[in-house]
Amino acid sequence: MTVTSDGQLIVEIDGRTRLISKEQIIKAFVEPKAACANYDRDTQDMLTQKLVNEVDPIVEAVRTKLLDRSQVGIKKYGTTIWDNTDENYIKHLQDELLDGANYCEQKLRLGEFTAKVAKIMDTETNYYVIGELISKEYNKLKDGN
Repeated sequence: MTVTSDGQLIVEIDGRTRLISKEQIIKAFVEPKAACANYDRDTQDMLTQKLVNEVDPIVEAVRTKLLDRSQVGIKKYGTTIWDNTDENYIKHLQDELLDGANYCEQKLRLGEFTAKVAKIMDTETNYYVIGELISKEYNKLKDGN
């Protein structure tokens, strides 16, 4: 169970992650309950159903990736981010951003290369010429031009 900065709970129930708002917590545990034999069961069923609908699968996927990356970092560096120093934060951030810039550059170049190949394929009919032009574009891509 984890408490977020705005007082929500993130809990594991029945093998699924649930996000419980502060209002839901107050309603379930603080507000007076009706004197009905099935009230507790019905309230819990409604609360559980609402929680299932409130978990965002994208956020859950990112959360899982963050936890996985944390474990990789702990194994690789022998420390948690919490125990890391400010100097290390900045250096690691710079390294990651530079890696990201390289990935962006490669993706942009591949996109340009793909567009050039498509244009060659649309305008040329001679397979020899097509091969020569694609080879030329590939060499420019590989050489960073």
